[in-house]
Amino acid sequence: MNDELNLIPSTPKPNDGKPYFWDEERKRWFLGYEHKPYPSWHRDDKFNWLPPVPKPNDGKPYAWNEDKLEWVLGNQLQPYPSWQMDETFTWIPPVPKPNDNKPYFWDEERKQWFLGYEHRPYPSWRLNDKYVWKAPFTKPNNGFEYEWYEEGEYWKKI
Repeated sequence: MNDELNLIPSTPKPNDGKPYFWDEERKRWFLGYEHKPYPSWHRDDKFNWLPPVPKPNDGKPYAWNEDKLEWVLGNQLQPYPSWQMDETFTWIPPVPKPNDNKPYFWDEERKQWFLGYEHRPYPSWRLNDKYVWKAPFTKPNNGFEYEWYEEGEYWKKI
């Protein structure tokens, strides 16, 4: 028998806009997400993902910290060590983000905002007019795989 046929569910997936995953052992669709949110979490008998420590039920927002296996106060984990949480449980950078409708990213080492979508991949790269990092030379488009070699500032075939 073709192995690919075994991957096809025997009943149609519900079409109500909710996330479902197919359980091959039980031959049915289950409501929820197939992939574990965190490595330490496990499923209950109804296939819900559960953390190893129950989430506090005190009305405050919490985020799961997988490194410490605990819930931490706040809407999300602290994005950078220099950021502080305010009274609304929101993380605030030490320098306000510019409000000019351009994309910025936070550089924790320098403690400032930089224009662009992400950290500069290599020192020689520059932002283009769309705020995307570009190499000083265009990557060859000839069917081969290349990676950037910063020391010589060229595209190296791999």
